[in-house]
Amino acid sequence: MNNIFENLLKELNAFDASFNDTAEKVNVPLNIIHEEDGSSTIEVAVVGKTREDIKLKGTIEDGKAYLTIETVEKEVTDAEKDAEAKRVYTVRKIKGSGKLSIKIFVPANLSMKELTAKVENGLLTINIPVCPEARPVEFNVG
Repeated sequence: MNNIFENLLKELNAFDASFNDTAEKVNVPLNIIHEEDGSSTIEVAVVGKTREDIKLKGTIEDGKAYLTIETVEKEVTDAEKDAEAKRVYTVRKIKGSGKLSIKIFVPANLSMKELTAKVENGLLTINIPVCPEARPVEFNVG
């Protein structure tokens, strides 16, 4: 009977290790929605992040505009590390998205200077309005 339990435990540990390897390679959910008026909305899962943790930057490369979305990692105190180590999870811990860096092409008719961004319930929502006379510009937001 002990042997059966040990074999089951080994299989579960092997499955967990395999699952962790796969979880590290999962892509961040990202939606780009083009509205009827021509504007675009970008939605990115940012579990455990606030608006202050996210850096938006507009860049121009080869005459094309790009929006870069990056998260800023906070310093974790020793007390926070200790508290996390003492937690007991009954099923599986849901991790935050960790370090995030996404680069998205933005069509020339969208005005990145007028974009709005908010984080709500683990979802970053960026709206970029249409502006026919918009020209690619470099900028930093937050």
